[in-house]
Amino acid sequence: MLDDDFLTAKEAAEFLHTTESSLRTQRSKGKGPPFHKPDGWRTLYRRSELEAYHASCGPSGRRSRMERAIAEKKRAALGSTRVRP
Repeated sequence: MLDDDFLTAKEAAEFLHTTESSLRTQRSKGKGPPFHKPDGWRTLYRRSELEAYHASCGPSGRRSRMERAIAEKKRAALGSTRVRP
């Protein structure tokens, strides 16, 4: 299933707009998104679980800033000339 493909720690960090180090710290504390170690040493994340984790984080200052930045990039790519107040 395409939506349930596995991502490496680097890809998961990019998906969540964080760092691999942050994900590693969260894993060591028993927090963060669910992960899998199919061969005992590689850490992989399911895309669907990352999406669910991201959605469950709720609005935070960091998440809100991130979402605004993504929206601004999309508008810039579309050639929008809207100026923010």
